[in-house]
Amino acid sequence: MKKLADLLKKYGFYYDVEELKELKKNKQSIELTKKAYGDSREYTVEEYFGADYPKLQALCEETGLEVDDYVWLD
Repeated sequence: MKKLADLLKKYGFYYDVEELKELKKNKQSIELTKKAYGDSREYTVEEYFGADYPKLQALCEETGLEVDDYVWLD
């Protein structure tokens, strides 16, 4: 789970290992939302994570967690 937390942190999403464990326990997905400076925007997770998207998918599969389909900058 630490690798997943580190990858999320790289993109500005601050989940620690305990939070990720809690999400898994409660069968919740990882919400990817953060503050936008200016207009609100949305991206697909694949678009936002770019070359790291396959790594994100693999880590989610390994940990049994899911991420939402979109990144919201609001």
